[in-house]
Amino acid sequence: HDGVFHEHCVAMSSKVFSPAERDFLAGLIIRDYDPQFQLHCNQPNCGSNCIFCPVPCANDGCSVLISSVHVAKHDQDCGFKVIPCPRGSECGELVRRNQMETHLRDKCVLREVTCPFSSIGCTSGIMLAKDLERHLVEHTSQHLLLSMNRMMEHQSVIKKLNERVIQLEGENMNLATMIEARKEAYDNQIRKLTKEINGLSKKIQNMEKNSKTEIKKIRDRLE
Repeated sequence: HDGVFHEHCVAMSSKVFSPAERDFLAGLIIRDYDPQFQLHCNQPNCGSNCIFCPVPCANDGCSVLISSVHVAKHDQDCGFKVIPCPRGSECGELVRRNQMETHLRDKCVLREVTCPFSSIGCTSGIMLAKDLERHLVEHTSQHLLLSMNRMMEHQSVIKKLNERVIQLEGENMNLATMIEARKEAYDNQIRKLTKEINGLSKKIQNMEKNSKTEIKKIRDRLE
């Protein structure tokens, strides 16, 4: 996180101070916190031979400016340092330190891999990446047979699925026929009930009419 903090400080200070002001302030801070001259030189204008002379990192892509006395230590940790693959000369690749993890995981010819046909039955197990191509060439017929067997298995599964689909379609048709028949029966019942209700309504209306007539006759008699 030191590198991130350093970049953040540089970005913030660049918005407030000019380069000359930043250098001057840095000099003041170093002189104040390093009275024993462990981090800076006590000789003014000592030149490029001074162990504290700032020099750029020699690794391509690295922007660090560091005292010459610390160059060797920085070089041991610099992410842009090109170093050989730690798996040995059989790999032979020269890779930046900050890219080594990716190289070891995805690119190194000495990394461990499995045959791409292992998922369908190849029992070759784990091998080195450099041996994979030879394995594929030497076992082409076995891999082809495994692929054909898996294809036949898929065809068998597809056939069973098709048969099941046809069966379900037939069941759906029967179900649809049953639903339609029941719907028609319900519709007939509803029509019958509606007719009966209408008939009862007419009878009730007639009864109400007759009742009114009889009531009127009784009232007329009483009067």
